[in-house]
Amino acid sequence: MKQLIKKLYQFIFYKVLYNLFKLLPVNERKIIYISHYGNRFGCNSKSMYDHIKVHYPEYTNVIVLNKADVKNEHAGDKGVGYYSVSFLHELATSKYWVVNTNLHPDLSPRKETVYLQTWHAAGAFKKFGLDLPESRGQEKESWKRDTSHWTKLISSSESIVETYASACGIDQRKIYPIGLPRNDIFFKKNDIAKMKKDFYKDYNIPDDKKIILYAPTYRDTDNDNPINLDFSKLQKELGQEYVFVLKLHPFLANYKFKAATKEEEQFVLNLSSIDDIQDLLLIADVLITDYSSVIFDFAITGRPMIFYSYDLGAYERGFYFDYRTKLPGPIVFNQEELEVELKDYRKLSETYHEAVLQFAKEYNAGFDGKSTEKAVKLLLEQ
Repeated sequence: MKQLIKKLYQFIFYKVLYNLFKLLPVNERKIIYISHYGNRFGCNSKSMYDHIKVHYPEYTNVIVLNKADVKNEHAGDKGVGYYSVSFLHELATSKYWVVNTNLHPDLSPRKETVYLQTWHAAGAFKKFGLDLPESRGQEKESWKRDTSHWTKLISSSESIVETYASACGIDQRKIYPIGLPRNDIFFKKNDIAKMKKDFYKDYNIPDDKKIILYAPTYRDTDNDNPINLDFSKLQKELGQEYVFVLKLHPFLANYKFKAATKEEEQFVLNLSSIDDIQDLLLIADVLITDYSSVIFDFAITGRPMIFYSYDLGAYERGFYFDYRTKLPGPIVFNQEELEVELKDYRKLSETYHEAVLQFAKEYNAGFDGKSTEKAVKLLLEQ
């Protein structure tokens, strides 16, 4: 019965209402921004929005955000929830779509609509889309229907265009390797210095402590221990030098970390609820991750990364390159190995600095901090 009700709802929502709204005139100066299905407003969509607000004030902006306070956060602009009837109306009547995730395949754009897919992952790390296993056939079919609607897709660099074409099932001529708008902030040194200073003040962090950022990827399997770390031991081994910041995948953002001691509570900050990981990448001294594409963003800083791959043998998504030889940092398989690497930050940083920068330049186009400007021109002027 639940499945039947769900199918009926989707039919009315996507097939009936949306197509009725498509009979209305298109607003040639309206842009709708969809970021993370409206769960938060950030990533490339937000960077482009900020630029358009300043340089193209003649355009009407519609932000998809599932929070009631959108008008307070973005004065003068309209906000709609992703699963609302208003969303269907705004989508159907907007000339420009700026999106960072796949959409429901029945949300097909009109012939005159520009559907710019900015995608939320940098580089090409773990396999996605049509490159996933055949066992995920239904998911892949839905994905292919949506990608067939994309007018343009931006990518972080020329080196991954062929991979994106394969994973998305689209012509390479639709892919523009102009870099990611969200990463322009990495080239604004004064802004970064202020952000780090404010971060230390806001969280009462001593000036002599360095920041470890742990950002593990989301696993497709059930996992009641998404962290796989003993923080009590970490605090005893590393607490004199570091503060540990935890940023889990948005699907796990509600995970509650419980400190065993006061010292542990001061050592670990669970900031998984922060909307944009970019804010944390900017202030981190070292990144710990596993199979997350966040490495392509963080590499721009030139700071060290450690790959905590305790389940590498069981991870089934697959990669676009040799995991054991391509990564610009040490791979560790247990907490003891992780602690060894972190205890000598200077050695870690100096050993991998050039490899990190070379990796960053391979997977990030331009390296000039102008990707937002290029993306906006691609949307509105081409």
